[in-house]
Amino acid sequence: MVQFDPNRPGNHVSWWTHAKIERYLKESGFTNIYRSGYRQSVSPLMRRSSLFDSTHPKMSIYMEAIW
Repeated sequence: MVQFDPNRPGNHVSWWTHAKIERYLKESGFTNIYRSGYRQSVSPLMRRSSLFDSTHPKMSIYMEAIW
């Protein structure tokens, strides 16, 4: 079992997966759901790393959904 080490918070374990996010988005009524990536959004504004998502792109999970 993987355990959280408080001395190394960057090595966290996430409960989220692409499949879980997609399932919850579908249950919420979204129909156009797809995986995305760092600076890969369909929205030009969200592709600008100076304005959005400048934290830890290698540790992030990216999904987009349109209602």
